[in-house]
Amino acid sequence: MNVKVHDLMVADVMTTTPHQTVEHVRGVLQRHKVSSMPVINPEGEPIGIITTTDLAAGHPDGTPVGQIMPR
Repeated sequence: MNVKVHDLMVADVMTTTPHQTVEHVRGVLQRHKVSSMPVINPEGEPIGIITTTDLAAGHPDGTPVGQIMPR
């Protein structure tokens, strides 16, 4: 099987910003049935990623994802 990454990519990638809360991001991930999303800065550059595993660690809902995301 010879599949190119381009053939599997999604054109519109969902992203979040560091100030969004754990509660908000958890809801977005659940609604769209995905397990992670990139975190971007104001210039649209990726600065980290947030995953359902990160969100399952018991952080309060109001915690900004920028405080818990791996960089």
